Amino acid sequence: MVEFILTHYYRDVQNGETSRSFKGDFATEAAAETAAAAFDTDAVAASKSKLYKRTLSKVTPFAGNPAANTSVFDTVSCTVTLDTSGKKANINLPNPVDAIMTGNSLIIDAGAYTDYTDNLASGAGWTISDGEVIDSTIRGARKIRSSGKTNLPS
Repeated sequence: MVEFILTHYYRDVQNGETSRSFKGDFATEAAAETAAAAFDTDAVAASKSKLYKRTLSKVTPFAGNPAANTSVFDTVSCTVTLDTSGKKANINLPNPVDAIMTGNSLIIDAGAYTDYTDNLASGAGWTISDGEVIDSTIRGARKIRSSGKTNLPS
């Protein structure tokens, strides 16, 4: 069996949005798609909010364990310029490797970091937030969060 995550995205009359995610195990992608389509129909019938989109993702587990003394609440917050004139954004990378940090500051030209952000640059195919791509990094600093979402689905 293969694990899939189905996420429903809802919108209300005031343009408020929320999402709900669900986990399912299916023999094939076709079986997951069939089950998701049936769930979509039932979700539309059960909610007054508009189900305006959904995602169905195949879960790909990676082998191995986290490094010793790691915490997903230890992040590097990076201020980046977007490929749109004058706009800036923040991206957060959980538990940065030592090679991209000097103390609590990001080394913006460190290989592992530039390789990571190259995936979010023009032409790479991946975008951040509202479909924008990264042009360059201005700065980054370590941030320790006290809590956060640790497990999906909810």
